[in-house]
Amino acid sequence: MTVFWLAIVLLAVMAIAIIAVPLLSILKSGSQGAGARRDTANVALFEDRLTELRAELKAGQISDAEFHHLHIELEKSLLNDAEPGAQNTTYRSSRMRQILVLVLVVVGVPVTALLMYQQVGDYKGLRQVEWMKETRLQLALAGNDPEEILRRLRDRLLEQPDHVEGWALLGRSLMTMQRYAEAEEAFRHLAELLAAEGENPAGAHGLRAQALFFKEGRLSAPVRAALEQALKTDPNEGSSLSILGVAAFQEQRYAEAAKFWRRIIELNPNDPNAAAIRNGVARAEQLAAEQGNQQPAQAAGGASLQLQVSLGEGLKGKAEPGDTVFILARPADGTRMPLAVVRKTVGELPVSVTLDDSMAMGPMAKLSSAETVEVVARVSKSGSPQPQPGDLQGVVGPIQLRAQSEPLNLVIDQLVQ
Repeated sequence: MTVFWLAIVLLAVMAIAIIAVPLLSILKSGSQGAGARRDTANVALFEDRLTELRAELKAGQISDAEFHHLHIELEKSLLNDAEPGAQNTTYRSSRMRQILVLVLVVVGVPVTALLMYQQVGDYKGLRQVEWMKETRLQLALAGNDPEEILRRLRDRLLEQPDHVEGWALLGRSLMTMQRYAEAEEAFRHLAELLAAEGENPAGAHGLRAQALFFKEGRLSAPVRAALEQALKTDPNEGSSLSILGVAAFQEQRYAEAAKFWRRIIELNPNDPNAAAIRNGVARAEQLAAEQGNQQPAQAAGGASLQLQVSLGEGLKGKAEPGDTVFILARPADGTRMPLAVVRKTVGELPVSVTLDDSMAMGPMAKLSSAETVEVVARVSKSGSPQPQPGDLQGVVGPIQLRAQSEPLNLVIDQLVQ
């Protein structure tokens, strides 16, 4: 942090120097040479006018008396111009303006820079980094006493209750200590903070679902509600996929467990727990093979929906071949939770896909659980599953799922505003 502020001061000094040094040079040269230049000009004008008078006298245009009178007036005028007070009035006024500009530059540049940084810079982020640095130092002083560490962390959060990383650290610390109810509260608060700041709270909801799951030991209604909140805003939220895999494994749905865990690795091959997750996938696949259930799980009597997805001619110029295309089915009653999702790219369009229960986001939300759905194909410019202005999409529905046997034609022909 000290280095950051030193850099700020250095840049401010450089900015002031760029403006002030030329201005100081002007002031210096003005004080030394302005008077001399003005005197020289006045003498030159005097001599020119005297030459003209002599020429007029010689030509008989004025008399000797007139020449004498005009000569005296000309000399008086030269003497008046040479008086220091009269000469320097304009000069002093100009010099005062230059000094005022210099003072404004020296004071105004750093003040303006600080005000602009506070308004448009990441001032809050800077304060949070500083807060976290001081907090880690205080926690280190608590030694290996977990209760003292928690007490100090909570005290720090009382001082700055909107610190996102602080609440995340508190929740993870409580999880490590297996105090899941308190951890769930910490993650709930974290989710509320993120939502209030306009950030995606999916990760916080996923951690909250994890705390609830470990507290209750099963996929209870509160756990399902937290999972739904997480997956609604991010269908690939890692903690949620992990919990769904654990729940499926506990219920001996080994193929589903492997599918959930495998997706975590596919999305984030460098996950810190990648080795353990791969071991879990291998074990689940082995058990699924023993069950004779290596194929992706299909619910008995499960539903499916065939689609032919294409990009409208009028929008082809607005999409790149590498843009992500999310193709999903969701309930037609307004619920936003996807029931089946598949990801493609614009380069693969047009494409035929079949949505079914094997593409469900979780056991609580499968395609076969709905009677009426709508299907959406969205070209995401950002790669996020959440619609953003500038995305392209096509929607078809409502569709009576059980009565739909023919493939549906889904054209991406709308610009998301």
